[in-house]
Amino acid sequence: MVAGDLMKHTSILTIGIVFLLLGCIAQEGEEIKEALIEPDIPEGDILAVINKWNHEIVESSDPRFLPSWMLASLMDPVVSDIVENLHTDPENLEKSVEILRLWTQENEAHTQGLPVFAYTPGNDPWGTVPNPWGYKIPTYKKLLPSEMKAMSIFSGKITGKCMTLANLNACLFRFMGADPDNVVVVRTKTHGVGLVKFGGRVYLINNNSIIEINGSIREEIVSRTFSGLWTESFSVSKEFILNEDVLDSQDTLLDAIWRVNWGTDPPPRTVLLPGKIQRTDVLSAVFGEFNAANRLAVLTKYAYQSLHVEKPELYLRASLRSPRAIELAERLGSADEIIEWIKKNVGTGSIFEEYQERVMLADQVIVFKTGGLKDQAILAFTLLKLKGYDPVVTVTTDTVYVEFDGRMYDVKDWNVVDSVTGTVELVLHLKPKEKSFLLGTVMCAFQEIPGKFVWIYVTYNYVTYNYS
Repeated sequence: MVAGDLMKHTSILTIGIVFLLLGCIAQEGEEIKEALIEPDIPEGDILAVINKWNHEIVESSDPRFLPSWMLASLMDPVVSDIVENLHTDPENLEKSVEILRLWTQENEAHTQGLPVFAYTPGNDPWGTVPNPWGYKIPTYKKLLPSEMKAMSIFSGKITGKCMTLANLNACLFRFMGADPDNVVVVRTKTHGVGLVKFGGRVYLINNNSIIEINGSIREEIVSRTFSGLWTESFSVSKEFILNEDVLDSQDTLLDAIWRVNWGTDPPPRTVLLPGKIQRTDVLSAVFGEFNAANRLAVLTKYAYQSLHVEKPELYLRASLRSPRAIELAERLGSADEIIEWIKKNVGTGSIFEEYQERVMLADQVIVFKTGGLKDQAILAFTLLKLKGYDPVVTVTTDTVYVEFDGRMYDVKDWNVVDSVTGTVELVLHLKPKEKSFLLGTVMCAFQEIPGKFVWIYVTYNYVTYNYS
């Protein structure tokens, strides 16, 4: 069956309509709806929160980018599993913090503290891109908790950079009962830390260390100027200080920061979650029908890499931007080599517990060397597209297929087959006009975004080079 025949058989499916998943997430008796109508969000914004590259979400002026990452992290089952296994005492908050502090010291690692990444920050492990001056600079990425857990293949621990660790540990405090406006991640030009007011005390999250802010730590903080912050409801990129009045205030941390620095209350913002939360609360708030048109909720779904979105084909576009995929496509010479590489190097199994409801990107499959059938298909799609093919991914109740150039592969064993089996649930492809090609030794990808024409992998925000 060629691509044209396949599309005739699946003409009832519109590319981008969310398919009926085998295991729908349900929260408090309410299932996520199949049909989703999303607000008009620029595709460039959605790609930014999917890839979660530092220069796109941290340096952006959009106040929803970083909160979408924090909300997606709060939904990730890794976070709720950690808190459940900590056995903290809600009646003794100081003891609970001590339990968490000991756990982070034993179970978390900073990427640059690992010998394998000590001298090559661009390979930790998301690759590099050339800047306009021809230098290779790192593609820093903000990781989801499931990615941090998968990074244990390098460290034996949950692993990430400073802002990723601060974001994760801030989420752990939220599940332990911290008020949302008392959980803030702040950053300088080169570092990010978490601030949490909990049980009347203010704590600093610095990488995998959690300490009460007093003494020399307090002196250090009040002497610094910070350049941005985010919470689960909004972010801001402008300079501010954390002086004694902020740290001693009876207000929430967010209120105190705003009043001391700018003399007003924090600006109006989207608040999706209640003060005390469980994972079901986050799922309900983000996926509930009542927030179907909420821009922050929709961005969070894409940041979570959920398939419960209107445009799942954007995960293909996000994968095409991956430096690791581009590097691999350069090394592999033919479609047969691509299939053979996946067969030899990628194990079966998603890094996400809800593997039927979420999807891995090409770079995640390459880095972690594992992926479910959909994930392996997306990697194959990406590499084939970068080599000039026009592949189609078809998901059925039985398996997943990748079709191109008159051939159709069953991803279960990567054998060529004549037809699909099972009920077709989702068909993914990109329009033929979206081309990728090799230019000299640099793989470039052109992609049309409404209102823009972007040259990916050549322009880069060089000022982010020193971010940890």
